[in-house]
Amino acid sequence: MWQLAPSGQKRVYLTMDAGYEFENNTTEILDIAAAKGVPITFFITGSYLNNNFGLVQRMINEGHQVGNHTQRHLRASAALETSTQTFISDLLELEMNYLSLTGRPMPKLYRPAEGGYSERSLKIAKDFAYTTVFWSFAYRDWLTDDQPDPDAAFDLIMSELHDGSILLLHAVSDTNVAILPRLIDAIRAEGYTFVLLQPQS
Repeated sequence: MWQLAPSGQKRVYLTMDAGYEFENNTTEILDIAAAKGVPITFFITGSYLNNNFGLVQRMINEGHQVGNHTQRHLRASAALETSTQTFISDLLELEMNYLSLTGRPMPKLYRPAEGGYSERSLKIAKDFAYTTVFWSFAYRDWLTDDQPDPDAAFDLIMSELHDGSILLLHAVSDTNVAILPRLIDAIRAEGYTFVLLQPQS
């Protein structure tokens, strides 16, 4: 599991979960990231890979990282209740499809669907060399028809910032797109550097 130990170097990890595309938001996010020189770790599902391969290819080409949010976005506990193989398949099928489509191995970073996990799911993921990545900040930003107020969202994110912050933002969020340029500038103004997650051995 990813550890949140402070590095002493004021690092921030910007991560975005992407299960489907909404209103061309990912293109806007990638445009902002390119303009600002900020790396992002995107956690994608199998549906996202299949339906938005061009965007996934752009993520890779522009130096971002693409992690595993599982093939079918099954909550780990529910998958394991069905069978161990159901959970394993949900994890590994996306990895295999990613390799087949991109010609590149998927980084061994796994974000559980809905943040659901158990000791057993963590162990299985580790057995397949995955680092399970949670977050230090997330908020209710995934409802496309009920978006947070941009100023309130900005203030909330900035108030919870710390060395080693893993920010979880959803790519479907219009609020996140609206505040992202200002947020990046404000985080950097506080002396933080944006870096990519690294799988742990």
